[in-house]
Amino acid sequence: MHTITAREARKSLSSLLTEAEQGQVISITRRGNEVARLVPPGVDGIHFPDITEFRNSIMVNGKPTSEVVLDIRNEERY
Repeated sequence: MHTITAREARKSLSSLLTEAEQGQVISITRRGNEVARLVPPGVDGIHFPDITEFRNSIMVNGKPTSEVVLDIRNEERY
């Protein structure tokens, strides 16, 4: 991974895009802290856990939220 400051990134965006096209990952920092990452297409840098089982385990009771909101709006109008 290549690291570059935000100021340098502004000055050399074209060359950074070329590097990303060639498969390089570029980390952009501001005051020493990473604020962005330029990655080539097809590279998935974020991996979220599969929560399908968790979603299926949730039991919802009562009215849907949309109905509750509509009821509250109607009560306030009259």
